[in-house]
Amino acid sequence: MVLLFFVALTFGLGVLMARFAESKGYGFWNWFFASSLLGIIWLVVIPNVKTSENLTAEEAAKKVQSSNIAGIILSVIGQAFALLQLSSALGMK
Repeated sequence: MVLLFFVALTFGLGVLMARFAESKGYGFWNWFFASSLLGIIWLVVIPNVKTSENLTAEEAAKKVQSSNIAGIILSVIGQAFALLQLSSALGMK
């Protein structure tokens, strides 16, 4: 039951974060698994490249690439931390 709740929560939060990232001009799948508090804060802070008028195309592409890489890194860290918490909650060592 705990595992099902964990998977549903991770999936739901991942979809919300990915859709929000996509609306700001970033990659959907790069932010899908970044469902942690740090990922949420980072996603709120990064600029919206779709509506940024003072960015050149090259600057926007660099921002998108660096933020997508940050999303991937946060995804790996967040999911590793979540799995550690889940294994601790289930009593696994």
